[in-house]
Amino acid sequence: MKVYIQSIFNCSARKLFKEVQKTENFFYVAKPLVRFVPRDCTVGALWKDGQYLMNMYFLGFVPLGSQYINIQLDTANMTVHDRGHSKLISKWHHLIRIQEAGEAQALYSDCIDIDAGLLTLPVVLFARCFFYYRQRRWKKLVNRRFGTGVVL
Repeated sequence: MKVYIQSIFNCSARKLFKEVQKTENFFYVAKPLVRFVPRDCTVGALWKDGQYLMNMYFLGFVPLGSQYINIQLDTANMTVHDRGHSKLISKWHHLIRIQEAGEAQALYSDCIDIDAGLLTLPVVLFARCFFYYRQRRWKKLVNRRFGTGVVL
């Protein structure tokens, strides 16, 4: 099952893509709903192609297990693809795409393809809420960094 959410930001697509590549922003947009803690991996200041194992916590303290995050960056097309998975979720393919949407505006989209067997529907419902939340946090971050509003 797929989840698709998009927003238009009042900043250039290039600026937004630079922000998406910063790992600190990944942690910020998920908090406090979900907290990710690197496990057996090193996370630098910027995402690099590779696999990262993270422990996840709902509301910062309720364990959700671990998740493999497999990052593939495509700078030319301004995409970040995570081909993630965990013990409960066999497929968590998350594609972030950023495109120009007019003068000094960017279209940001999250497309998540999920397969969790019998748990797929509850995981999809959680993902829908989580990614709406993340995009709200992205809007707050962009507004603070660039002093711009956001078009919905």
